[in-house]
Amino acid sequence: MLLGLSIFGKPAEQTVQFTDLTTDTIKADSLLDIQNHGCMFGRPFHDDSKPHFTLFVGGLFGGGGPSMGDHGASYEFGVLNLVGVAYYTSHHNQRLSAGLGVMIKGVNCGNDSFLLRHDDNSVTVEHVANGYAENFTKFEISSFIIPLFYRQRLYKPLNFYAGPIVRCNMRCSPKTKNEESKEDKWRVSNLRRFNIDLMAGIDCFWLGFYIKYSPLSDIKNCSQFNNTLTLGGTIAF
Repeated sequence: MLLGLSIFGKPAEQTVQFTDLTTDTIKADSLLDIQNHGCMFGRPFHDDSKPHFTLFVGGLFGGGGPSMGDHGASYEFGVLNLVGVAYYTSHHNQRLSAGLGVMIKGVNCGNDSFLLRHDDNSVTVEHVANGYAENFTKFEISSFIIPLFYRQRLYKPLNFYAGPIVRCNMRCSPKTKNEESKEDKWRVSNLRRFNIDLMAGIDCFWLGFYIKYSPLSDIKNCSQFNNTLTLGGTIAF
């Protein structure tokens, strides 16, 4: 930033030292630094050259998975970080983060199987008997999630991240529909309250791609829902 200065008066009077000029120049440089590293033009308000903590939000995600083993296809969607805290190191935008988010996950039963409801509202997976056909059966789980990620910049805006996601499952709602179009809905009592997923992905600017693996079933004593694999995308993570 250039500053112009004009002086008027007699030559003998032009002996005042303008010590504030240096201060003004320093202030001007500080404004430029804020413009280059602050919130202007969509840039994040942090300096990658120094280790520091920062708060952030974002991470819309959604995806689906194929049938694997004894279970059918799956789907999921949610927000990774309704609020998150990140620690930036001084090494190429390296970041450690923890957040709090929400998600909904649904899993379909495999072919020739259905969810059997017991008197205590627990479920087991049963095979379809002769003369009895289940056309459709699935369950949905609502969860709070805590993503714990390590992220590393690979090249300019391209980043890689990976880490576990701790899930606190709040409710599980199965839905079974038979060939007479009768539906049965209830809350599962043998829900696994805490589960862990493993997630890895890449992001570039506002878009990203991820893969997630869930080794354990969200319903106790239902090993048919182990090993769920999900492929999906993220926005603004």
